[in-house]
Amino acid sequence: MVDRVLGQLSLADGLTSADEMIFDLIAKELDWAPIRTLLGERSGPGSGNTSYPAEPLLRCLLLGVWHGLSDPALEAQIRDRLSFRRFAGFSLSDRTPDHSTLWR
Repeated sequence: MVDRVLGQLSLADGLTSADEMIFDLIAKELDWAPIRTLLGERSGPGSGNTSYPAEPLLRCLLLGVWHGLSDPALEAQIRDRLSFRRFAGFSLSDRTPDHSTLWR
């Protein structure tokens, strides 16, 4: 299984960037490197579908907890809200995880 490549920003992503929001400030303040180390790699040897990296999934789960969202509601909000996408590390052209991925 191979991790997906996420966050390649496009011109559209640059045009939709607004002033710093609370999620941008949180992302700057947290040192994600030790968290990334603790999470480790999700992919393993062998063939299989690509998987989402662990850090964007953790960021999605944090958004869900902070806003009291169910997995289906979180899926919808990640697709809909630019601030959620940006905090989780998804560009406008990235596929976002569905509710069953978030649930697992």
